[in-house]
Amino acid sequence: IKLDRRSPDAGMRINPGPVNGWYNDPSSMIEFYLNSERDGSSPVQIRYQWNDGEVRTYRDPVHIPEGTNVLKFYSVDAAGNQQPFRTETIKRDTVVPDLHYKFSSTNLTAGDTLTVSLSETTDESKALYYSIDFGDGTNHSFNNYPSVFDHVYQTAGTYSVRMAVKDAAGNTATAETMITVKDKS
Repeated sequence: IKLDRRSPDAGMRINPGPVNGWYNDPSSMIEFYLNSERDGSSPVQIRYQWNDGEVRTYRDPVHIPEGTNVLKFYSVDAAGNQQPFRTETIKRDTVVPDLHYKFSSTNLTAGDTLTVSLSETTDESKALYYSIDFGDGTNHSFNNYPSVFDHVYQTAGTYSVRMAVKDAAGNTATAETMITVKDKS
């Protein structure tokens, strides 16, 4: 008689990997595996659970839900040997933030002040990095946006103002607005 008293030991991997701790690639999936061979041992099942929901048996790569989630998993063999639960917090944000902006005007006279207000809607991983290019060689980039920028165009012309917001997961939204500046009369 051969007794099987050794608990199985499962691990997990996620590919592709995270950006700043967030999985932002829609193809990121969880794969579970056994950490060691179990020669002569009974068959092993790996079970997992999201956020205290239904316990499921692992068969295929597992989709990661959007948001901050708690994954619990363990392995168990036919002899009843069970690995202790492992718990991982997994953060997924595949949603591009919404960049909102407002210009004081898109038609100016050289020397006038252009005021630009930037914001973004609530994003799971929070906005991390903002940038604005006024199209005349003046650029600003910053973390945790200031709400208002003032800029003065000294020369008449048409300028492309480019704005971007990137969240902690690396998702980026961009916008562009044309500004017309006329000569002083």
